[in-house]
Amino acid sequence: MLKNKILALLLIITLNLSAHSHRYVPMDNHYYHYIEYKALNSNSLSIFMLTQPYKYQQIQNLIDLPSDQNYLQNILTGCSLNFNDTAQSSIALDLAPGLMAYSDHKFQELSRAIHLDGAIAIGGVTLANRIKLDQSVKYDPDFHGDSSEWLMGYLTNSYMNVSLNDNIDLFAGRLGRNFGIINDYGLLLSNNPYNFDHFGFRSRLNSMQYSFYFTRLNDMLGTDTQGSVIPIGQTINTHRYWAVQKFDWAIFPDLQISLAEATIYGGPNQDFVAAYLNPVNFFYASQRNQGYQMSGLWQIAGFYRPFQGIGLYLDLFADDLIANNESIDQSGTMPRDVYPDRLGINAKISMTDIFLSNTLTSLRYARIWNHTYTSFRNFENYIYFNKSLGFPLNSYEGLKLSTTYFLHPASLFSLSLEIWQHGNHTITELFNGEKEEFPAKPVTYGLNIDLYARTILFKKFEAEFAYTPVLTASQFRDIFTSPSIDHRLQLKIYYHITPNFQNL
Repeated sequence: MLKNKILALLLIITLNLSAHSHRYVPMDNHYYHYIEYKALNSNSLSIFMLTQPYKYQQIQNLIDLPSDQNYLQNILTGCSLNFNDTAQSSIALDLAPGLMAYSDHKFQELSRAIHLDGAIAIGGVTLANRIKLDQSVKYDPDFHGDSSEWLMGYLTNSYMNVSLNDNIDLFAGRLGRNFGIINDYGLLLSNNPYNFDHFGFRSRLNSMQYSFYFTRLNDMLGTDTQGSVIPIGQTINTHRYWAVQKFDWAIFPDLQISLAEATIYGGPNQDFVAAYLNPVNFFYASQRNQGYQMSGLWQIAGFYRPFQGIGLYLDLFADDLIANNESIDQSGTMPRDVYPDRLGINAKISMTDIFLSNTLTSLRYARIWNHTYTSFRNFENYIYFNKSLGFPLNSYEGLKLSTTYFLHPASLFSLSLEIWQHGNHTITELFNGEKEEFPAKPVTYGLNIDLYARTILFKKFEAEFAYTPVLTASQFRDIFTSPSIDHRLQLKIYYHITPNFQNL
């Protein structure tokens, strides 16, 4: 009885929430591959490619042919979005009960899962809620919710978005974002961590767009190896805060750049710092001029489409950039002579229909320096519940080739190969300030093979299949001769119930 009451309550809550043209399209895996495909092939590129998620209305503007509506509608069925919905007010609900099978070296299981996705839109005000009740989260060591209940879950999206005049959005709530290359991890902000609540706004004028968001992150037991905030050797509970500002400029529709800065700060009894809530402030200047302790991070990204069907992306990142403009002691020693750089680079080229029609093929190279995202104070590490806010790993270098084939409006298939090396560092450890060889030894070498397929049958049943063998070795040549292999298999089957209510 208790289980039924809980499900009924969740359903009632979701019925009061919903979708419209100002709703964001969730950044769930593989939904955005077709969006990138359409953007690279579009006659008129009308979105800022380096800032995701995109809004329902923006995706709708990419549709060129009537058949494209069928592709997009089927691919986004799991988002309970309806591209035929033009009402000024509407309620949308998607209830998707299903079964999920998992298999790897650690466990085998068939578990229940329910996705509840709903939204209500009245004019320019959109309220959206997206919850996943899924027992698989208990196998994630970084899941911070209650994993002891009979059906675990997480509110992946829960927000209010107010669009004042299609050029200004006021935002409050929880939503996954990615600042950088589409269908990859933004180095300054990505959807790698669990979605977290934040607040802010986005403003657009013709070819320019400005975004600003801030929040309080999770508390953590803090240590300080420099003793600037916490005495050396002590561990104290600390509050943690984050803010980001980003400027996008479409110099031409086919040539776009973005500049972004983020700050993460905290300490015992720390509160919000007004200077870091100022949306037109330069965070680094406040740190230097007013003495506020923080870790600053910067990003420069670019997108160029030389021809229809080809996209070039570049994401450059710096964590507490070291500039040799002032010596650190009387001997004239410069900072870069002592401390290692904490940098990142991500570059990708995407092409459509190169070997087969209705395909998107991408080649990506990423390198994240040894100590990137870490600090002398662990509460300034660029993490949310032990997951990086940017790229998932540091001391990492990898080359990835992927292709996605859109078989027909209801089905897609994806294959990717990634060869990589990962040094002996993690995102959660403290920055030791020491220079060392990249990647830090001992080094693990690996090869990931990802197979993914998704199809929708009878407009109601959705099936997903994912299989990833991960080959690892302590020597590069051993990857192909005597690797250790970890098999990861997932099979998901859902049934979508999607009533729509319009013209309320």
